[in-house]
Amino acid sequence: MESDPILDTFEDIYVLLRDGRIAYISKDEYSDPNYVVESVTVEKGIEQRFFLEEDGVYPTNIAGPAVSKVIDWNIFKAESNIKKLTRAKHTNHYDTGYYIDLRQLRMNRQNMTIVAKDFGPIEQDTPIPDRHLKDTNYNASFSPVPKEYMYQLFTLPKGMDLYIAYYEHPEKIHDVMSCYSYKVAHISANALEDFVITDPSELRKANIGYLEAYYGSSGIQSGALNPCDIRENSDLDPKKESNSAFTESVGVGAGVGGGGGAVCYVANLRTFKD
Repeated sequence: MESDPILDTFEDIYVLLRDGRIAYISKDEYSDPNYVVESVTVEKGIEQRFFLEEDGVYPTNIAGPAVSKVIDWNIFKAESNIKKLTRAKHTNHYDTGYYIDLRQLRMNRQNMTIVAKDFGPIEQDTPIPDRHLKDTNYNASFSPVPKEYMYQLFTLPKGMDLYIAYYEHPEKIHDVMSCYSYKVAHISANALEDFVITDPSELRKANIGYLEAYYGSSGIQSGALNPCDIRENSDLDPKKESNSAFTESVGVGAGVGGGGGAVCYVANLRTFKD
């Protein structure tokens, strides 16, 4: 697909943190190999596990939601995988926090007034071949949280680590019948501090205003805006107040050459309560 500045922020994430701050993590940052703790690819199969269990199943509490809690039981279950990571990455601190699954968020077009630029044919992603998938007699689709640990689902995690799952090739087409190459990045609470917005530009302030109004105050947990649904300021008719208001509230244009746009994924951790 042809590269275009408006797509630069397509896979970036705004995270509304529990303490009222907002973090902005770009795709280039969270996909850094130093952050990757789980990797399943077409070429290498199951290369590295974290949450994925030996039987090829996922913990029930993080299988499905776009945003979910990582509880103590998840870290306990991942203990053997963590030991392998400790040897490879020279770190042994993986805490509870939140699992953000970008594969569950789809940027479907909604604005019927804009004809998107023609980027040419979009390539179909290659499914993971059967030889890399487990064919076991495991009698459950997912790994359920045991009854004695269920109480952990009803309280806030003590930690604030982020685990971000994403397709290796998010720009390609994925159908619902196949498994595709994906990775999971781990960003510790300490590392997360580097992504917290502390001195926003005027354009970033507009984005923050949008996020606070339409996600924070509204209690919306997750979402996304397709960049093809957003007009640049120069494309808008200044006489139309609705367009002008939308531009101001969304921070349109932030992803066009300037980076840090509102046209990306949003995860609101403030929706989780004790």
